[in-house]
Amino acid sequence: MLGITSADDLVAHPHRGETFVLSELVKVRYHRALPINLHFWQDQQGREIDCVIEKGKKLILVEIKAGQTLAEDYFVNFQYLRKIAGKTPLECIVYYAGETDQPRSTAKVLGWKNLAKPNGLI
Repeated sequence: MLGITSADDLVAHPHRGETFVLSELVKVRYHRALPINLHFWQDQQGREIDCVIEKGKKLILVEIKAGQTLAEDYFVNFQYLRKIAGKTPLECIVYYAGETDQPRSTAKVLGWKNLAKPNGLI
C-alpha cells in the first residue's frame, strides 16, 4: 500500500513508523477476515497509545516507534493503562525499527522487519 518493497526502504521512507505498521496491521487483519477494529487512545493529559485492538475481552495495546534502540519511555503509557484498566486483560506490544524481537516484563518488543513473519502480526 505504501510502495515499500524491501526492508531497506523502511530506513528512509517518509511514511515509515506508525503509518507503515498500521497499514500492515490493516492488511493482515483484512486478509485473515478479522475486524479492522484498530483504535487510537489519548487522555486529557496527552498520554496516548498508538493502536488499541479489541480481541474478545482483552485489549491489545500497540506502541509504534521509529527508533532502532529501545528506550524506557516506550513503556510508560502501558504502565499507566494497566493502572486504570482494572480487571481488563491487556497485552502490550512495541513495534520498533530495530531488528531484535525480545520479550520484556511490560511488553513484547517486535522489530518492523518481522511484521511479515506469522508471529509478528496480530
